[in-house]
Amino acid sequence: MNTKCINCGWRGPMEDWMLNKRCPNCGIDEVQELKLSKGPFAAFRRPHLPRWYTAFLTISLLPILAWPLVALSSIFLFDSGNVAKTMPIAIALDCYPLYIIGLRKLSLLAFKKSQALAAVIASIPLVPAAFFLWEFCREWFYFFKG
Repeated sequence: MNTKCINCGWRGPMEDWMLNKRCPNCGIDEVQELKLSKGPFAAFRRPHLPRWYTAFLTISLLPILAWPLVALSSIFLFDSGNVAKTMPIAIALDCYPLYIIGLRKLSLLAFKKSQALAAVIASIPLVPAAFFLWEFCREWFYFFKG
């Protein structure tokens, strides 16, 4: 069961509050229990994490939306004829959602140590996506500019 401090808004597991009957953040002795909602997006709701971080983690999963296009285009790698050289590249490209999910889990583990480090780890999947979006927009602009 999760709890929320009435004074400062701290959210966390009931065990943290039960240790000394006080909020670990501000020291007040009144907290309320939170009911966790169930539904299709329950895995994304983490009431013990700040909302900015939960939103950042959700945004860092957006590059997975491009996976069908990447999987379809990785078939064309085999046109070169060198299957021994192409196979590891194709497998690495087809498995890239696993890297993104792994970085998300690593970011959640790092959040306990440092919020800044966790934010940097969670932003790693966004860097290539931002680069490709930048290049696409730049080429699009030059195409219509003439």
